Amino acid sequence: MIVAAAFIDREQGGLDAIRREGVNAAALLRITEVIDILIKNGLISDELRNSIINYLVSTRVNPGTQTN
Repeated sequence: MIVAAAFIDREQGGLDAIRREGVNAAALLRITEVIDILIKNGLISDELRNSIINYLVSTRVNPGTQTN
């Protein structure tokens, strides 16, 4: 069995692509969870959050994948 681990899933379809190749892949956190923590602690603005999410959506490997 091949296993892959990532600290952060950028939610751009990479983990799903790896899984389709038969690799058991998992991430500790999703990027949207990290962004939510940063917002909650006042470390980034809503404007920056939106900019990051727009970038992630526009650069997805699998355009059908949803980002929170």
